[in-house]
Amino acid sequence: MKARSGERGRLLVMMGFCALLAGVVLSRAAWIQVWGDQRLEAMAKRQFQSKVLIRPQRGLITDRNGEPLAVNAETHSLAANPSKIPNRRTLARLLSKALDIPQTRVLDRIKGKREFVWIKRQLSEGEMARLRHWKLIDQDGDLAPGLWLVNESKRIYPHQELAAHVMGSVNLDGDGLEGVELWANERLQG
Repeated sequence: MKARSGERGRLLVMMGFCALLAGVVLSRAAWIQVWGDQRLEAMAKRQFQSKVLIRPQRGLITDRNGEPLAVNAETHSLAANPSKIPNRRTLARLLSKALDIPQTRVLDRIKGKREFVWIKRQLSEGEMARLRHWKLIDQDGDLAPGLWLVNESKRIYPHQELAAHVMGSVNLDGDGLEGVELWANERLQG
């Protein structure tokens, strides 16, 4: 009989402890839901109300017969989050080899606590192949930690130098710098 009353006492103590723990968890949840936590609210706003820049395609320039004189092509740009890069020196050395950029310049870009830096804009197919060769992009298309590819648009002139001085040019962000590209910039921006 005494053994059963000891078991019953332990069982009651464990049930009381579990009830107390559940009460603490429920009261904390109620506190967060009813009165709120400013820190959690700020985190939620950053996660769910962030602004994302979506660039429109720049308009085409055609001649009077509809032959394209300036078109857009999809390309990739390499960006990084320096705070998420585990071994910066090794990554800088590999990026330097793959992209033909001085290692010191790459290292300067990925130093510090910033969350976004451009490594190189508008990569060529050869540079993409070298990124794969140096294992910065694996077979599944995943990049090294802290790196990511950004899809961008690149301006292409199918007739190369034909009327180049009239056509003008655009910068890396797709803004007209001279010629027709600058003159019709507002209409071509999209």
